[in-house]
Amino acid sequence: MDADFPPCVRRQKLTTFSQDGTKAKVWRCMEGTAEKANQDVIPADCIQCAVRLAVLKSNEDYRPPFPVPKGLAKRPDTEPRADGFIPCDLRLVAVAPTCCGGTKELRICDNDEAHHYKGEVTPVICSQCPVRRDASKGA
Repeated sequence: MDADFPPCVRRQKLTTFSQDGTKAKVWRCMEGTAEKANQDVIPADCIQCAVRLAVLKSNEDYRPPFPVPKGLAKRPDTEPRADGFIPCDLRLVAVAPTCCGGTKELRICDNDEAHHYKGEVTPVICSQCPVRRDASKGA
């Protein structure tokens, strides 16, 4: 179902509970200026949303969420690094196998307020992120 939706940084997946205790996943528009603000949405709603296009155009570096395969080892990326990444409490490192039998580390943004949420990020993207969290600096 996720693949049917066009990219949008202001849509969130929520878990809802019915009165009988069953769970369901729904998508909700979190953009206050959109026609479906704070309402559950379907792919057709998002395709027709003019606000979604404006939000995407305001951040030209936006990439759709990167599908991290299940079963990959993930850990927080908070240690100081020599490769240009600034410490961030909400960035994950996913270790993925390569075609040659080795492994590759992927840096994945796990901050749902960021434009690159669930996307692979670079040191430049992280250095310009307005919502980056680094607990070691108290911010």
